[in-house]
Amino acid sequence: MEIQNDKKGQWKNILHKMLEKLAYVMVVFYFVLSLFLMLTNIFSASLNPIQRYSVGGILFIYSIFRAYRIYLSQKETNENK
Repeated sequence: MEIQNDKKGQWKNILHKMLEKLAYVMVVFYFVLSLFLMLTNIFSASLNPIQRYSVGGILFIYSIFRAYRIYLSQKETNENK
């Protein structure tokens, strides 16, 4: 039983590290998508400029918020070590 618990803990640790890396990727994705929505007319052709800027601005603010949350979690993790 102890070997299975050790493997389970190892997989949880690997999954946790992968999700941390995915959080960084998603922040970059939100940032790029917000700029793409605001600056191009290709992806959002059916939206008028005010709607594009609004959606892009919301995504931009959300990307900053997510980056700040990642920063806080990393800071908390480093303080606990």
